[in-house]
Amino acid sequence: MFGINEGPDWQGELRCGLLALAGGYPVDLRRQVSLPANTSTLIAEFDAKEWTRLGETSHAAFAILSKGGGEVARDRLFLPFYKELVWPAAKVKVHVAAGKAIFESDTFAWRICLDLDGERALPDNFFDVYPGIPTVLDWPDGLGEPKVLRLGNL
Repeated sequence: MFGINEGPDWQGELRCGLLALAGGYPVDLRRQVSLPANTSTLIAEFDAKEWTRLGETSHAAFAILSKGGGEVARDRLFLPFYKELVWPAAKVKVHVAAGKAIFESDTFAWRICLDLDGERALPDNFFDVYPGIPTVLDWPDGLGEPKVLRLGNL
């Protein structure tokens, strides 16, 4: 895995590996990383044979960068086509606390949609929730209760 930094030098925490779409992290690496300014840096690697052994249609590679306890970025990679993936049913729970909307699921929830028409100014739309790892969005009082309208893996 490479970290790409287009800004000033950055340091933080990396969590990466393989996640099971149905829940769990059979490969779960954590480490401190340094990303020099304007570079692409190798920050982690694991044996691709492990992904093949676990099942490429039921697992995805993932990476989460955080700093000071707050998430900075996340990404995931699927190898097969969408139609070949073994999608679990996802049940996303959401609640609002202290100006934050917290989305949680025991399974991978792909591309959560909160606004189909693009009419509302939201902090995010079409985002993933990783199994057991909350996705937290700033949520001002004026937005009301968040409602999940669609999931990509239904």
